[in-house]
Amino acid sequence: MKKILLMAAMACCLGITTVNAAENESVQTVQVQEKSPFEGKWKVQVFGTPMDDIEMEMTIAPQKDEEGNVVADKFVLKSEQGEMVGTVKEGKMSVEFEAEGFAVEMTFEVVDGDSLKGDVMGMFDLKGTRVKETEE
Repeated sequence: MKKILLMAAMACCLGITTVNAAENESVQTVQVQEKSPFEGKWKVQVFGTPMDDIEMEMTIAPQKDEEGNVVADKFVLKSEQGEMVGTVKEGKMSVEFEAEGFAVEMTFEVVDGDSLKGDVMGMFDLKGTRVKETEE
């Protein structure tokens, strides 16, 4: 009888130790974020500027901090003109940058998943289409 009680006590202690060890293990969680409708490569046109109509391609990607975590509502825009940071608020992206010594604000939104519309400085219309990646 003593052997049975001793074995039961050992089994119980072993079970508690196993549970405690499992509880103390650190669990890594990965937060999956939906892809923003702004992400991707875009062909953009700005109409009626003093330098005539402007065409450019830009790539929009989420901005990341030093640890590689995505910064909420911040995006990096890369184009031939350089790299800029955009902020999304209420479904519209706003980008402020300097061009030829002037502060410029560009604002746009995604309208049907593959089209952008907006303006530069509230004066020049902006339109864009998503560049589809070709599969080889």
